[in-house]
Amino acid sequence: MKLENPLALDSLTNIFRTSPKNPMQIVNRESATIEFKESFGFGNMAQYFKTMASFANNIGGYIIFGVGDKPRRLLGLKKKSLEQFESFKVEEFTKHLLDYFSPEIEWDHCTFEFKNMCFGVIYTYPLEHKPCICKK
Repeated sequence: MKLENPLALDSLTNIFRTSPKNPMQIVNRESATIEFKESFGFGNMAQYFKTMASFANNIGGYIIFGVGDKPRRLLGLKKKSLEQFESFKVEEFTKHLLDYFSPEIEWDHCTFEFKNMCFGVIYTYPLEHKPCICKK
């Protein structure tokens, strides 16, 4: 069951709220619904899938690519990471998720421009029928 659009401008802008003292630092912390990654790479798909499964078993959540850790600073995706994020094939990604997890994990993605930088966003919807289990 999909509710409002989690990739709408209002939703994403709320996640990217910055500190008044440091406009390049995000106020939000990692939580049960938000995970920050500095870059995106095909070699880390297993880690992304694991995070997506945990979000699906909970209330849904976001993986945000292009945010540094400690402190959570806005970096944007570097050219190679951005190209990989923009070029990954949705059908392939979904097939790999299905190979590993059951039931099917629903997700969506977009790029988000903020402060003249590009960020990658993957949103995982919560499952209606939990739990999501790893098959292999």
